[in-house]
Amino acid sequence: MKKIKWLFVMMVFVTVGAVCIAFIVKNEKNKQAPIERYYEKNESEEDNEKDQTGETKKENQTDSNDFTERHSFQQGSIIYEFLSVDIVEETEIKTQTKYPAANFYDEVFPDSNYQATVRDWKTMVEEAPELKNIFESSFDYSYDEYEKIYDKYADIIKKNTYEAHPNTRYYFVHMRVTNTSDDKNRDVVMNELRTIVTNGNKKTSSINESICYFSSPQNIRGEERAQFFFWYNMAPGEVLECTVGFQVRDDWIYPSDQYVYAGFVSSEMYNQWVNPVLSKTVVPLYDLPQSE
Repeated sequence: MKKIKWLFVMMVFVTVGAVCIAFIVKNEKNKQAPIERYYEKNESEEDNEKDQTGETKKENQTDSNDFTERHSFQQGSIIYEFLSVDIVEETEIKTQTKYPAANFYDEVFPDSNYQATVRDWKTMVEEAPELKNIFESSFDYSYDEYEKIYDKYADIIKKNTYEAHPNTRYYFVHMRVTNTSDDKNRDVVMNELRTIVTNGNKKTSSINESICYFSSPQNIRGEERAQFFFWYNMAPGEVLECTVGFQVRDDWIYPSDQYVYAGFVSSEMYNQWVNPVLSKTVVPLYDLPQSE
């Protein structure tokens, strides 16, 4: 009888201990910043995927010692390396000769006087100084706090949002893309690359679909061009050296001391209240070597 009672006590102790440990783990997770939870979840999913497919870490994950972390990353079997950048002002885009019109998506040089929806940040913060902080340091606020202040001055924001030509420059990025698989073709979808701009304090950002140029298109006619111009099918072991071009506007960030990045931003990260430039698949363009 004493032995049974002792076993019962031990079972209760183990159960309570497990509950306590689970509570502590959950509590520690709640203390994590959103970006930490995001990466922990992704790393766990990567491990599960590796276990299910039987593929090795070498093919699926980048060893941070293999290349420059800040300008390279790997997704699946594809390595993306950002090598250099050439910045061309919009006033020169039609007269330069390095980047032919045929490699722009529309087969013509971009319109140097195109119209778009722009915001007059300067006037907004002059009329409503409280907006300055949420525009300049949005990630210092929770999403609800940000939205509350934004909605408070919705009329001022609307009044200073209008159609005009935004100052624009074009970033042509020389890349090396490698399919490390030795037995599988892979589709690389360049128009999934986004430009992300942030300001000097890195506390706000803007994600933009702005790719407009690809030097190595495989689909160049009719409907195939319209749908798949930025797609490239890589053979096993193939290394592609190419140039992609992004349209970058001055009005995407407040204040205008912008720092430009490029990379892949997952759909989940779009929904996180964290700066996407922290993503492991986003690299800075502003400190790349200048192309010759």
